[in-house]
Amino acid sequence: MAKVRRAGFGTVFQVENETVGIGTTANSNTVQVSGNVKSSNTNVIGIATLPTYKGFLDKQTRLSDNEVDLDNLVGYVDGQPYYGDFHVHNRSDGTVVNMVGSAHTTLSHQVIDDAANLKVDTLSGDIIIDGEFTVSSGTTYCTSVDQLTAISAFSVPTGITEDRIHCHTAGSMRFNEELATLEFYTGNEWKTVNSFKDTGNRGRGIFAGGRIGSPSVESTASIESIQISTLGNSVSFGDMTNTRRNHGNCSSSTRGLMISGSYNDSASNNMEYITIPSEGNGIDFGDATASDQGESALASSTRGVHATGNPSNKTMDYVEIATLGNALDFGDRVISLDEHGAVSSQTRGLFCGGGAPSGSAPNSTMQLITIASKGDATTFGDLTETKGQLGGGVSDGIRGVLAGGHGSPQIKKRIDYVTIASEGNATVFGDLSVGRAEQAGAASNRVRGVFAGGTNPNATGTYLKSMESIIIATSGNTTFFGDLSIERERIGGGQISDSHGGLGGY
Repeated sequence: MAKVRRAGFGTVFQVENETVGIGTTANSNTVQVSGNVKSSNTNVIGIATLPTYKGFLDKQTRLSDNEVDLDNLVGYVDGQPYYGDFHVHNRSDGTVVNMVGSAHTTLSHQVIDDAANLKVDTLSGDIIIDGEFTVSSGTTYCTSVDQLTAISAFSVPTGITEDRIHCHTAGSMRFNEELATLEFYTGNEWKTVNSFKDTGNRGRGIFAGGRIGSPSVESTASIESIQISTLGNSVSFGDMTNTRRNHGNCSSSTRGLMISGSYNDSASNNMEYITIPSEGNGIDFGDATASDQGESALASSTRGVHATGNPSNKTMDYVEIATLGNALDFGDRVISLDEHGAVSSQTRGLFCGGGAPSGSAPNSTMQLITIASKGDATTFGDLTETKGQLGGGVSDGIRGVLAGGHGSPQIKKRIDYVTIASEGNATVFGDLSVGRAEQAGAASNRVRGVFAGGTNPNATGTYLKSMESIIIATSGNTTFFGDLSIERERIGGGQISDSHGGLGGY
């Protein structure tokens, strides 16, 4: 016969070293208790359930050394667990309550609330894991919470980059104190929580400065823009503060920077910026760490990193794009190169190819940096061929694509791509319609990349005005996009757009 015990108020109910049958003659069933449970050194093993079906009614549960210890809980006083002495008080309305203290006194003393009388879905105590707690297969511990809302405060991990190596679980969040951005972890990398989701329709690209060949060979200050998602010719945007060529280009989603280069036909350390959504002229930003030309730059959503174009100088410097001021030292490249290409994801940047020191042959080396962490570059891999006089590269945040360049003796038409998250050599993407050297311009959104201008002595006019495009996630040859307003080369290394792959987001 099954054992059925009804425990009333104050009743001691003990089952030791035996099982209980509920509605059967076999003593193999679990024990079900309706009401409060007070116990010490309770072991829950095998297939067992310990629920509190009305929310966080248990208030404080201690899980310790494979035991569920309810610590002789008497009830709750002011919402907190109470384990001390108590006495019974019979009220005039017929209700019976427990009171604090071993005996009744005339002094004020508190009522001990029964768990069932407490507010549902409130947690005033703690759930404490004290030591090692093992949940065996088939065991459930639940509090039946439908929704948990933090109304007072919610904190995410903070710190400098070097401190934020924890929380590598998909969906984890952190606040980047260096860049003032909220980030989430995808399972592979940290991404910035942006205010937009790029679907391929966003995308203003900027081409600034360079050297023009008509009506005479000279540097220019003119800035042009394109809508990357829509094929067509460039339109006037504004003018830089002076003529500039062979400079580095980078951008956030709102601000574009033109760094150093030949400024008014002399090597410069000047930096200026534009606001991408609003046509207008360049404005002074600050100074780079050295006067130079033939450089390149890349960016995340907040930080721009600039590599000098002096073949005898390995220096890189950086700026926080949202904050005007002078650049700061970032670290050194593996080897010194000039007129190199550049691509980036939200976290990683690559400086690719370029001219080697002392006028030697072009190089195929790709050099890797982590944009948020100052430090020296490391070797990433090699391009499919040596390429000097590279200009901008394009990316969708996953792939980086570089096109053209110069390699003795010919102007390059080949397009290379890499997966930025994985070190290794580049793979052939396809071909340009015409070879482009002397730092042709580039711009991209998260879908399409555009290559513009450059030089090809074998082409009509030598200096090019045509633009051609690719779909970054695919492979193959380029298609015609439109024309710049005038032929121009040496537009600089890197790119300026409001939606390139270095911006991260989702």
